[in-house]
Amino acid sequence: MDMKLYITTAVIFTFLISCSQVANNQLDTVIEYPSKSSLQNDVDSTLNESALIIDTIKTVRNLIKLDSSEMLELIKGDLNADGRGDIFAIASRNCRENEAVSQYSKCNRAYLIIAEEDGRFRIEKYNDDIIACSDCEQGRPYVTIDIGIITIERTLGACTRDFIKEVYHFDKTENIWILKESQKSTVNCNDDPVNGEIPIKTFPVKTQKDFGKIIF
Repeated sequence: MDMKLYITTAVIFTFLISCSQVANNQLDTVIEYPSKSSLQNDVDSTLNESALIIDTIKTVRNLIKLDSSEMLELIKGDLNADGRGDIFAIASRNCRENEAVSQYSKCNRAYLIIAEEDGRFRIEKYNDDIIACSDCEQGRPYVTIDIGIITIERTLGACTRDFIKEVYHFDKTENIWILKESQKSTVNCNDDPVNGEIPIKTFPVKTQKDFGKIIF
């Protein structure tokens, strides 16, 4: 057999064996690239989530009758431990007489908005006193929701600054939210620094035994 023909035949035979191994999935490493459909699913999921958020905001605005110029803040979570996604909403409102710090102050109303089984929402409770006015509070309150538990952390004051943490628990028997814990820390800008920092005085945690039954 001619040497060139022999080499050519050997190369072709080796190539065919390699192709056979690939066809029989005998490769050590297989690299999978995301398909167009899976990438599109990710995009669709993001768009659907954004649309759901926008739809929820519209629903809540209509529910509490806010116009487009009024502030609205939403925190989602299971408020009444029924497994559905409820909403803690904070909306601006006009201040009552002697309630505001200045004529430019905006006061706040906190809403507990419950998700119904059919997907609709209802206002279960609202509170005009739990969130201070825009000029009374340093920044927005920090609200977290665990299952049936609402934690609200606020900062009040200027030179003398109070840090207040309140924890409400849902009572299934009475269908109400009851204040279970309250704690305050305070700092005064006129106090002498200790190791370069103004000391913060933290008071003991108070419970329902101390302040009685306080309902949201």
